[in-house]
Amino acid sequence: MEKIALVTGCSSGIGMATSLKLAREGFYTFASMRNVSKGEHLKELAKSEKLPLEIIELDVSKPQNIDSVFEKIKTTKKRLDVLVNNAGFMIMGSFEDIPMEKFVSQLTTDFFGPVLMMKKAIPLMRSQEENNSGLRGNIINVSSIAGKIPFAYASAYISSKFAIEGISECIQDEVQDKGIKINIIEPGVVKTDFFKNTDTLISDNSPYRDIVELWTNTAKKLFEVTLNTSEDVAEKIFECIEDSESELRIPVGDDAEQFLEMHHEYSKDPQEFKKWLAEEMEKLFTATK
Repeated sequence: MEKIALVTGCSSGIGMATSLKLAREGFYTFASMRNVSKGEHLKELAKSEKLPLEIIELDVSKPQNIDSVFEKIKTTKKRLDVLVNNAGFMIMGSFEDIPMEKFVSQLTTDFFGPVLMMKKAIPLMRSQEENNSGLRGNIINVSSIAGKIPFAYASAYISSKFAIEGISECIQDEVQDKGIKINIIEPGVVKTDFFKNTDTLISDNSPYRDIVELWTNTAKKLFEVTLNTSEDVAEKIFECIEDSESELRIPVGDDAEQFLEMHHEYSKDPQEFKKWLAEEMEKLFTATK
């Protein structure tokens, strides 16, 4: 039986690495992106390796675009084994400085995009035969440690990740007896172009200007020096696909493990965690100045 995968946000980074990994492992992979002109490098790689990978246009903020993609998959392949919701971006800035329309834009892509994708994927998966692992489908939502741990000056982005974590757990409880598995991938900082597309918003005469600029510069440096790669995340995604009993939440990277471990340790005393986090951030600020 041919295995079919759909990955969003494949023009670079985690999406590109994941689509290549799945295609190399034998999945017929629909590698989707908002602007297909950015897919030339992926197209050349797939062609040179003779991979079963097809680049398709998909903007997850457009319901009609999502409908047409799923119609194509149902018409041409008649099933979908794996959906990886990866497309997204980040807005930074103080809560006060982020206009409402920017909050809506953030949630539209990073939360409602995956929600619409799952709305289309679940009925299709539920109606198809089980695979060799006894599953009808696997949905993987790429979140972040920011889906478990709140960081200041990124409230729009973190709201979207908290939301995707919550809805993923709710849906898992509803569909696990239907043969559908949900996973949440929680990377730390990954060396990608993700930060280059970050929209940092600081209003005129903002009282938060200095601290937001400091956080932004530190985050930029972290994306440059991190040892975590897109391929690391792609490998974890494939591992959870291969394991029919994989955990709901899967952290990726030593930094993710550390932050999540400390967040759990201080779960009964959030102020102590914030104190620890502030100390860690101070170290990072000092190290990256």
